[in-house]
Amino acid sequence: MAIWHVLSQQEADSHAQVEAVTRKLLNWISYAGATPGKKRDRLLLLYQYLDQLGLSEEVEEVKYNGATYRLSARQKLLRATQQRG
Repeated sequence: MAIWHVLSQQEADSHAQVEAVTRKLLNWISYAGATPGKKRDRLLLLYQYLDQLGLSEEVEEVKYNGATYRLSARQKLLRATQQRG
């Protein structure tokens, strides 16, 4: 419910921790799937949502299910291209 509110209002909960929001968004993306009919990188989709919330600059790595994820050079390039377009 909190994720729906955050995504529908396009703003972060002022009391939420960035790490918790990031983890919950990635969990939601993992279970709901990315975009039907499109193959999208989960991390790129996560950063797209974090951009919408104004939180992406605060997240350099994502800890999820015991692993640490960072954007690769290719992902950073794709993300920069998406932000320009």
